[in-house]
Amino acid sequence: MKTVKEIFKQLQWGFEVECYLLDQEKKEQFNKSLKTLCQGIIITNDSSLDSSFSITNEETGDIKTWSEGIEIITPPLPSDKAFVLLDKIFKKMNGLCKTDETCGLHVNVSFKDIEMKDFPVFNFD
Repeated sequence: MKTVKEIFKQLQWGFEVECYLLDQEKKEQFNKSLKTLCQGIIITNDSSLDSSFSITNEETGDIKTWSEGIEIITPPLPSDKAFVLLDKIFKKMNGLCKTDETCGLHVNVSFKDIEMKDFPVFNFD
């Protein structure tokens, strides 16, 4: 039986990050900056997000509403690279993106040559 450490090294991780881009004028620049992080990143519109998302400017009272969110999709990567990439994506999002209860972070785990009974996260007994 493989150890958890051995199994973890075999896993490939992909992420799907749903959010709202706060400034649509910066969309092209934001997309380009994300794509420089890793080959294979996909940025797409996400119409599954709540279309009534809005933010009120506390100083002016102005309300800004978005009708569509975005989804950032990473390719499957080894554990040591995947989580570093996710951290870099979150840093790029800081100040430019917003989330609410309709947004999600989806985690995809790929593996081969691992028996499900040996998989450390799930117990199928």
